[in-house]
Amino acid sequence: MCEKSFAQSSRLTIHKRLHTGERPYQCDICAQSFARTEVLHQHRLTHTARKQHRCQLCDKAYTRVHHLKNHMMVHTGEKPYKCVQCDKTFALQKYLKQHQIVHSGEKSYECDICHKKFGYSNVLRRHRLTHTGEKPYKCTVCNTGFVQLGVLKKHQKCHTAAQPDKCDICERRFGDKFLLKRHMRCHAREKCYKCQECNKSFGRSSYLKAHQMTHNRERPHKCLVCHRGFAKLAHLQRHRVVHTGEKNYQCDMCQQRLVDRSALRNHMRVHTGEKPYKCGVCNRGFTQLSNLQQHQKTHTGEKPHRCKVCGKGFSQWASVRQHEQIHTGEKPFKCQMCARAFTQLSSLKVHMRIHEGRKPYKCNVCGHHFRQLGQLKQHSMIHMAEKAYKCQLCEKQFSQLSNLKQHLWMHSGEKPFKCEECDRTYTAYASLKKHMMKHVKQGS
Repeated sequence: MCEKSFAQSSRLTIHKRLHTGERPYQCDICAQSFARTEVLHQHRLTHTARKQHRCQLCDKAYTRVHHLKNHMMVHTGEKPYKCVQCDKTFALQKYLKQHQIVHSGEKSYECDICHKKFGYSNVLRRHRLTHTGEKPYKCTVCNTGFVQLGVLKKHQKCHTAAQPDKCDICERRFGDKFLLKRHMRCHAREKCYKCQECNKSFGRSSYLKAHQMTHNRERPHKCLVCHRGFAKLAHLQRHRVVHTGEKNYQCDMCQQRLVDRSALRNHMRVHTGEKPYKCGVCNRGFTQLSNLQQHQKTHTGEKPHRCKVCGKGFSQWASVRQHEQIHTGEKPFKCQMCARAFTQLSSLKVHMRIHEGRKPYKCNVCGHHFRQLGQLKQHSMIHMAEKAYKCQLCEKQFSQLSNLKQHLWMHSGEKPFKCEECDRTYTAYASLKKHMMKHVKQGS
């Protein structure tokens, strides 16, 4: 694998675990796993041993004296380990070794599922969890799972209220200085990470990486059930619910169950009417930031994503994928109850409400329920008595644009809805449906 040599076969066996990610020794208290027994013994001390070595500057305590010595470098700023290639210095030798891989470009740790290579064994181990969906670190308060122990520790500060770092502008508090620094970019509108393809800038390097995949159409996160690929791990995790049906978060107002906390937060805005994201051009409000970003492209006219078949441009990558299904005829989202297929997952979700008998959108005026938010909005215009669409020929007014269009056919004489049985035509689709019932009765 890496051609490194060892004097003892036992050392070789332990070393191979770096490549395979194998960790056979598990802590019986917190279930964390280790490649070597001695590391497990050291770890157990964090649960059982007294932390007698205390820092005189910040009162933090450690079980071992060398851990305290390493910690003291935080206060002194001492970094004795220096990289000979770029002069960057580090507090610990292990950090220097990790850094040197940046210069060598060595990636000796390969994923046995997708064959992607990594420079560090811990990164490979973390990557494997994207295939399995496993989140081994659980919060004891709310049972939320995490891939990394460090992320769990940050999350737990939400429950303990140990959030010492405060934003001076909006007074929001954070568990560490890094999160506060990242948050401050929202106020400064600082976007340091620039795409070399389209010159678009981003506030975080992770956002830039995810964006770059829209240019090369890379989708490294694969679903093990249906093999569908995703550009972001979060999108894959959300997709898995289609197969598992797991929805742990419930709305108190309509009892709808949702995939995660952010989905519940966005859903609650349907009930409250809150639209915190405002367009700077037309002042239109949106419930989600992603919807605002999509809308802003209508002002700029930006259409960076092109169909490979006909060359048509789109403002969103998802729109290209949806459009290309017109050429392929593909309908990947199938209803398990009636075998009807759809091009979009959202269309399947709306369709499933027919089988479930669910109508989650309620009118606050008359209590009428609807399957889709758009239907509720159209219905609400009846109560508001708002008729914004006016006919230029007879000055008749309508609450919906579709009703105005249908009315205009009366003036033009156009009858676009045609019966396939007897060639009769109608101005309204409802009239055609009513007419079709006559043929059904005649046939029976």
